[in-house]
Amino acid sequence: MFETEIETEIETEIETETEFVEEEIISVPVKKFSFKYAIMGLLLGFLAVAGYYMLKYIAGNNLHMAEEMEKCFGIQVFGILHISEMKKRKFGKIDSAIEALFRTERESIPNDVQMEIIRTRIVSAVQKSGAKKVYLSGVCQNEAAQKYIATIQERLQGNVEFVSYGASVLNNVQSLKNLIESECVVLMECVNGSAYDSIQREIVICKENGVKIIGSVVFN
Repeated sequence: MFETEIETEIETEIETETEFVEEEIISVPVKKFSFKYAIMGLLLGFLAVAGYYMLKYIAGNNLHMAEEMEKCFGIQVFGILHISEMKKRKFGKIDSAIEALFRTERESIPNDVQMEIIRTRIVSAVQKSGAKKVYLSGVCQNEAAQKYIATIQERLQGNVEFVSYGASVLNNVQSLKNLIESECVVLMECVNGSAYDSIQREIVICKENGVKIIGSVVFN
């Protein structure tokens, strides 16, 4: 009898505590999901990421676009050739989208047409300078760019008395000797592959050795 009363009292206390807890749980306010703040968060996140990549693109030390050869270094651009291999790098799609904002009509010309334009303009510039030996020099050693440079050399043969190309004159002794022995040079540079300071050093070497820079070709 006594034990039954104790058990009854314990069950009553448990039921009371349970009801109290349930009342507390029910009384807790539930915050509603706000689409307004979610959209604002997404927009802020997008702007932060876009701002980061834009700053990274603008503040980078590499050549950003072909026009910079003319604006920054005062060297005319004979033509722009597209090399798809450079678009496969990490964040390539983002970089390409940023580059598209600054893309000019000249950059939309197909490579086969550009190659003929480049050949014609180089031949014309060489003839006007009276030079016989031409060297194709660049600090970018991209494999696809090197193949195009070899093609340019082939197309110039027969129109120019002597034309050669090689590795960067900044770190290759034989290339430096070939440059010095030439009378004029065409710079071969890559967007996102040729650093500003390296291009400047290349220009200084040409001036110090009396080799005239007649123009440039940019790979994008």
